[in-house]
Amino acid sequence: MKAGIVLSGCGYLDGSEIHETVLLMLALEEKKFLYQGISLKKMQWDVINHYNKKKEKENRNILIESSRIMRGNIIDIKDANIMSYDAIIFSGGFGVTKNFTNFFMKKNYTVNNEILDFSKKAFNKNIPMGFLCISAILMPFIYPRGIKLTIGNDIELANLLEKKGAKHIASYPYEAVVDKKYQAVSTSAYMTGKTLSEIKLGINELVRNLFFFYIKQKNL
Repeated sequence: MKAGIVLSGCGYLDGSEIHETVLLMLALEEKKFLYQGISLKKMQWDVINHYNKKKEKENRNILIESSRIMRGNIIDIKDANIMSYDAIIFSGGFGVTKNFTNFFMKKNYTVNNEILDFSKKAFNKNIPMGFLCISAILMPFIYPRGIKLTIGNDIELANLLEKKGAKHIASYPYEAVVDKKYQAVSTSAYMTGKTLSEIKLGINELVRNLFFFYIKQKNL
């Protein structure tokens, strides 16, 4: 069993949320999943100093930054063979809104072509996918209308996603929302959670459901 973890950088203000990603790796290990990071080999939208929350005058590469979390266990999305994975999971963090989409700049957002092509291939090959935190904003672009998802309890964002064809389900951080038809699982994580112990439960539930879909597909 092998999962691909798609990262958007390192640090929640301009890349992937580190806590969520580490808890995801732990949950995958506990289910005996191998995992590999996947990212874009391009420059970040911006670089934020996570100490003072101010923008820095420098450029950083998304793939290189993501490799910090993965300890080098990561590849360029261009080199990722979708058939090598039994599940694909997108980590959270504002990098999704800046590096994978232009959501941070405008609400009528679009998705990066490489991210969209990769995730569409996974969907077309019936590969289960998981979405942490804000990464659920990708789901209306990947799946048909009516896809069930959660970003927690943000009414404004939920309404926006529903206008794009999704069916939003409000949730707590210890829960995961499952669309059995499309084998898609999302959890709000830090969109609603305040502590590691809270979001760990939701991430564990996400991985548990992805594992169930894997077992079902393999008739194990």
